[in-house]
Amino acid sequence: MPFYVKLLFSCLLFGIALVNAGHAQDVGADYLGPWKQVASNAGRCDRCEIRFDSASGQMIVTANNGWTARVGMVRNGRMTELQGQGAWSSTLRGNLRGHRFDVTFRLVGDELYLSMRMIDPTAKPRFVKGVFQRHWLGS
Repeated sequence: MPFYVKLLFSCLLFGIALVNAGHAQDVGADYLGPWKQVASNAGRCDRCEIRFDSASGQMIVTANNGWTARVGMVRNGRMTELQGQGAWSSTLRGNLRGHRFDVTFRLVGDELYLSMRMIDPTAKPRFVKGVFQRHWLGS
């Protein structure tokens, strides 16, 4: 195969990789900033909020009710999700203190869906589901 064909093919592959990387960053940017909880199977909480921040290639999610998680982009079929692990603060009082969890976020339209699976080796898994919206969307 001639050199210029190899070079052209390499440039094409590099361009596709850049477009895909740029799209992943754009999708991640959709999550950044504060979100207000509007529904949850764990009970109503009008003051519950989460915030997504980007730090050294990863996204950090911090909740004002005491948990933090590190998440990354994952392709799930035709959807892109954020998935990762986190923990409730060890300074909390009550049964959530220090508990670890797996978490998934999926952005559908203007709503952000949370699915959290509590990891407790001594009990069966508990699931928390929540819906969040941006502050400026009426919440």
